[in-house]
Amino acid sequence: MINEIFSRIPKSERNDLIIAWVGIAIAFTLVFIRGGVTPTGFMIFFVISLLTVGMGFLLHELAHKFTAIKFGYWAQFRKDNQMLLVAVALAALVGVVFAAPGATMIYGQQGREMQKRENGIISVAGPVTNLLLCIVFFVIVV
Repeated sequence: MINEIFSRIPKSERNDLIIAWVGIAIAFTLVFIRGGVTPTGFMIFFVISLLTVGMGFLLHELAHKFTAIKFGYWAQFRKDNQMLLVAVALAALVGVVFAAPGATMIYGQQGREMQKRENGIISVAGPVTNLLLCIVFFVIVV
């Protein structure tokens, strides 16, 4: 199953996902360590950010992608280098993360217009995934 999922993610998209994932993990790490921390502390916060923020980010974007594929559309995540830079710079300078490292682009089929219902379901798939993650982790923590 995992192999089937990876086969639907082109190498360029995997690279974009990894770069965006690392970029937002760096941004969150910079916010967490405000006031200074040792190099070991930095690495600990970075790994925590990779796992937590990374899981939310990756599952959010892949939810958009695979929901679009289910409706018969081509979908691919594209990183936005400028927004990644903004996220890291704001985190470093102001202590705020504006996480918009890219977007999952949905491509229609020639002669077939995307229906509003399909667009709505594809759009809400990412946030619903994050909400489900919140519920799962809330239950685990509490």
